Amino acid sequence: NCAVQMLIKFGEPDRAEKLCSNVKDSDLNKLCTLIKIHTINEHPTEASKLFHKIINEKIPLDLSTSISFIYACARIGLISVCERVVQK
Repeated sequence: NCAVQMLIKFGEPDRAEKLCSNVKDSDLNKLCTLIKIHTINEHPTEASKLFHKIINEKIPLDLSTSISFIYACARIGLISVCERVVQK
């Protein structure tokens, strides 16, 4: 995750995403990191797709993933979606 965050900070989200793609698809840390990458780079729809992948695969949510998704929703004004996440 440190390498991914460094790449994002230095404006290389494509390299960060490629680095994440080497990890197992259902890895919560990878998915959470990808949610952050898409949110930071103004791709909240992609962040939403990843969050729903977590839900559909019944991967247990952690606080970090929930916060990342709430942030993505807030960036595009999806208040109703944010409220559902907060209620869980």
